[in-house]
Amino acid sequence: MMTRRIIIGLGLILLACTGNGCSSSDTEAASDSGQLASVLVSIYRSDSIKAQPELIQAIHEPDELQSVENWMASGTESTLPPEDQLGRIFTYSLGYENDEGQVVRYVSYMVVESADGKRLFKPYEIKPAYNLDHYEDAMLGSIIELIGKQGWKLASE
Repeated sequence: MMTRRIIIGLGLILLACTGNGCSSSDTEAASDSGQLASVLVSIYRSDSIKAQPELIQAIHEPDELQSVENWMASGTESTLPPEDQLGRIFTYSLGYENDEGQVVRYVSYMVVESADGKRLFKPYEIKPAYNLDHYEDAMLGSIIELIGKQGWKLASE
């Protein structure tokens, strides 16, 4: 019952954020508006019957949150490899809370893994075009086109 309330609450927050045109910015700017309290990780999967991207992990542990924040904050500008060198594609939604425990901001990143295992990420604005009923690996290029090929950062490991 509690899990259902949390999922519904997060869904409403994301819906409200999308409707109000919340935009993405760098991690540093987001942390000025609250403290990182959660990271929702979703993946585009071609072997699933669920809507895509599909939630695969919710991170709430302080050390794991710090790890995500560190690798994003230390990212360096990078050129996105050619599409045929890209593998899996994820979304990371970072939720920031104020001192009262209320979510004050979500910052969303698209994260891609290259064939050699490197992670590249870019902030993006959540739009309905990124939500799919079904995903095929061949759709990766169209998602990248929607987000843009400029402004990606290479995550430090």
